[in-house]
Amino acid sequence: MSLNVKLLRRVRDKILKEPLQFEMSQWYTLALDHPIPNCGTAACIAGWAIALAEKKSPAACYDTNNIQGKAMRLLGIEDDPWKLFAVSSWPIRYQNQFYNTGSLKVRARIAARRIDAYIKEQLSK
Repeated sequence: MSLNVKLLRRVRDKILKEPLQFEMSQWYTLALDHPIPNCGTAACIAGWAIALAEKKSPAACYDTNNIQGKAMRLLGIEDDPWKLFAVSSWPIRYQNQFYNTGSLKVRARIAARRIDAYIKEQLSK
């Protein structure tokens, strides 16, 4: 299985386009401290991978079982998914940047940079 770079880049682009629909603390969520546009559901990197691959809104994927495993298969992730799916497992510079800003747009840009770095890391193996 090889990394699905195309899907990861689509996730990155979606996060940058809709930062109010991006939330890394849950797979999918309806409840944030700001209005969530479009379908009213926010998603993390794994959640967006499933929604985009299945051509559904995050709201339509909300009850998806085994999100981690499904996202791993769709993205072609063979080893530790938390390096991408959990901010607490990102390299410390990304963690610090992500946690030290309250701006959703800045968090989206940091996540996009993490996705790009992850792609580079995986392709260099």
